[in-house]
Amino acid sequence: MSIRVFVALAALAAAAAAQAQCSYVTSLLDNRDRIGLPAQGEQQQPTAAWTYHRSDQNRALLTGLFIGNTPAWGAPDQPFGVPLTGPRVSPNPLRNEIEFYRRTPSFEGVFFHPGYGTTDNLAIFNPGGNATLTGCTLNAEDLGTASPNVVVSVDLEVPGGTVHLIPPTSIVSLAAAATLSTPANQTYTLTAASRIVVRANNGGAPDEDWLNLNATLNVTGPAVILHSPDEATVCPGKTGVLSVVAAGATSYQWYRRDIAQPLNDTQIYTGATIAGSHTAQLSVIGAQAADRVHYYCVVSNACGSSTSTSALLNVLACCPDVNDDGNVDQGDIDYLINVVAGGPNPAAIDPDFNRDGNADQGDVDSLINVVAGGDCP
Repeated sequence: MSIRVFVALAALAAAAAAQAQCSYVTSLLDNRDRIGLPAQGEQQQPTAAWTYHRSDQNRALLTGLFIGNTPAWGAPDQPFGVPLTGPRVSPNPLRNEIEFYRRTPSFEGVFFHPGYGTTDNLAIFNPGGNATLTGCTLNAEDLGTASPNVVVSVDLEVPGGTVHLIPPTSIVSLAAAATLSTPANQTYTLTAASRIVVRANNGGAPDEDWLNLNATLNVTGPAVILHSPDEATVCPGKTGVLSVVAAGATSYQWYRRDIAQPLNDTQIYTGATIAGSHTAQLSVIGAQAADRVHYYCVVSNACGSSTSTSALLNVLACCPDVNDDGNVDQGDIDYLINVVAGGPNPAAIDPDFNRDGNADQGDVDSLINVVAGGDCP
């Protein structure tokens, strides 16, 4: 073998190894399990890799709401809060998260309302950069009887056109689950402007129904952000935690928005110590007032990187949760009264809450004011 051929083969092997490091699988169910279900009124992060929409009103983002006792992404301006998606559907009743079906689900997926009238329910995946889709599988079953069928499809939308990855397919009510896939060995080029759109509708009928759905994508490309860090609140001197959820990431790097350099573990910033600066979870240990800044994370693999949106670490001016139970309430006042009177102090607090050098009734009065919504002393 010539040196030239050997070098070429080595280069190909290196390229293949690099590609293998940035291949990942993402699905609706995995995204639901890693992100969790929304709170009432919660807004989606528009820059997340997976987002949920209705087809009308410029593809309005769904909002967190409760369907009965079940949190989900829904449209609060529509009857029954539809369309919606989010709860896990499972043949295991201990894992199933919503009750509204006419037979036991045959696979684990997510509840995916099939739209209503001319409005479709959409899940949209944004690859975040140049990537390759190497496969797409759609598992679907109609477990309701309100309509004779629902119609599901997956499209690749690119500037100037649409490619039907999985063409519109009728899923008949109570029929066996269908498994639909893109052709074997077929790949599709993705750019930052590409969108993979999972769609469900009732073929124009006004009926609601129960659709168990899971869309799985095989992607080779840069790591993507599934969920950027949320704002966190911490008492002074305590540990603040911020987390990011990513797909395809092999490395993480956290930053403070006010500092150009990347953060490093054990390094002390304004009195606080950093831990987890190269992981999905950042800890700011012994947080001080100067640590009340925005933080963000860059997730990467061999094909590229993505940057999360930033989130504020809100360091309180004082800590009214004196009993350290996670709540600010009457229990904290009772705890401080007991400590000031000489009682036990398992939370090891400083009873001088108003910082006047004395532990007395003035500290209790100051805490009562803060618990009621007043300013810290």
